[in-house]
Amino acid sequence: KTNPQLCEPIVGCIQNKISSSNTKAYALKKSEVCIVILNNKGKEEKFVVTMSDVKKQKTEEPSSYPTKAMEGQKVPEVTLKARKDGDWLDINTKEFFAGKTVIVFSLPGAFTPTCSSTHLPRYEQLYEAFKKEGVDTIACVSVNDGFVMDSWREAQGVSNVELLPDGNCEFTEAMGMVSDKAAIGFGKRSWRYSMLVKDGTIEKIFAEPVKAGDPFEVSDADTMLKYINEKAAIPASVVMFTKEGCSFCTKAKAVSKTHDNAIVASFTLFIASS
Repeated sequence: KTNPQLCEPIVGCIQNKISSSNTKAYALKKSEVCIVILNNKGKEEKFVVTMSDVKKQKTEEPSSYPTKAMEGQKVPEVTLKARKDGDWLDINTKEFFAGKTVIVFSLPGAFTPTCSSTHLPRYEQLYEAFKKEGVDTIACVSVNDGFVMDSWREAQGVSNVELLPDGNCEFTEAMGMVSDKAAIGFGKRSWRYSMLVKDGTIEKIFAEPVKAGDPFEVSDADTMLKYINEKAAIPASVVMFTKEGCSFCTKAKAVSKTHDNAIVASFTLFIASS
């Protein structure tokens, strides 16, 4: 009988040796599995994979983030390589955070679903509400290069949030927030979190709990605003779906901008004509 607990991860141990799908696995005992593959000449080859081999291939997820105490500490000093107006821009994090109250939220990647539909847009929408509470800057960090982050900024129509590309993962590693996303082809990425930084010192971190999937429970803009001022009036979030070229949609968006009690996220539907 096969041992599912061993057979599932062993592929990572032998992926460089297998070029055929004709593979069988047999449990020899609890800690070993015998692998039988059919080579290019049609002959069977056998070898044993032990549990210790499997453990070497598997990266354990931390029980919580950050992986080291960061509240009360200074923000890591690194130089981020951003793009602005078609040219490179060096951003020194020590200088970026100095003398200001800054909200940072970090996410797994630009152009990914939750990051694009909710995380970034809501911080953009609540910019004025945060300003009333004394926040000078809102910044988004992601382990993406400067070109990707600049393209994401344009695609999202962002003007209130600074997008900081952590292309080399240096800031994220120094924060103790690296998450291994190799299983989905992402490599090293940032765990989803937000933090309040005052004059370069981290006051508060909201890191998502470690659980399956992509948890998004505490690093959102509304939670941060409530932390800064639990009595702050939080504008409602309204989603408006529009059609490109629709005159009525244009008027509706114009009216929404004059509405003081709701912040509107507008999404354009691109409908292909038959």
